[in-house]
Amino acid sequence: LSLHDALPILRNLTSDIMAMRLMGGASAQGQTVMGRLLSPFALTGKKFYKFAERTYQAEDDFWKIINYHGEQDKIKYWNKSAKGRNKLSEDQIKDMAADIVKNTVPNYDFVPQFIKNLRKAPIGNFVSFPAEMIRTSGNVMELAIKEYAMGVKLGNEALKRVGMSRMIGFGTMVAGLPIGLQTAAKTIYDVSEEEMMALKRYVPEWSKNSLLIPIRDNGVLKYMDMSYSLAYDVISRPAMTLVNAMANGIQDEKPLMRSLAEAMTTSVSELSRPFIDEAIFTKALVDVS
Repeated sequence: LSLHDALPILRNLTSDIMAMRLMGGASAQGQTVMGRLLSPFALTGKKFYKFAERTYQAEDDFWKIINYHGEQDKIKYWNKSAKGRNKLSEDQIKDMAADIVKNTVPNYDFVPQFIKNLRKAPIGNFVSFPAEMIRTSGNVMELAIKEYAMGVKLGNEALKRVGMSRMIGFGTMVAGLPIGLQTAAKTIYDVSEEEMMALKRYVPEWSKNSLLIPIRDNGVLKYMDMSYSLAYDVISRPAMTLVNAMANGIQDEKPLMRSLAEAMTTSVSELSRPFIDEAIFTKALVDVS
């Protein structure tokens, strides 16, 4: 608990900002320029920051605890059908549930250091979140494959159902919800498929592969790019690939893992753009100059 994706990023960014020095130099007293400017507000700001931090931690910890108990319930469900040495003890169930939460819930502490350092480079935008999205999404799908394949191998129908349910649930979240939103908007605003195709030809380059929600305002067709709000949009490809593979009767772990690897390669190429594109500030600076 209390290991978060956003808080350390904010702390580090705050430290970087406070360490900035005008023209690379410090004041005669050794204080930074930014520090002197903000010092009158430091005490009040620090109290507010600490309160906001504790509130965020409490909310984040709450959902991690909910996930932990939910995973315990899933393990206990299939563990009832386990036999012999495959049956888990209470301590093993707790350890397994904790390990699942650790590997499937975003956690900044698991972001590699070189990716964290990219925030200081002139390339890359918001790199920690995409990195964690790749890690946790891959782990969720890999876990679902292992549960499903192990259930088939051991003849444990409950474990097989847990794996399939996990994959369908994840696939629905990353693919079903976006499609549902777009379909509902097309129906409400009476937007045809031909109009959607035409819209995609005129959107900016960064929205070409995004989820576009159409809106008709006084007869003028507009759109909202929801891919930045629905963070798992790009992950929908490997998720739906696995759902389809399981539905088509593929039960062995190796072919399912192969399908996951191929689909993840395509998705990661999309997700890699925040790591290699010009940073927002750098791009703006180049455009101005």
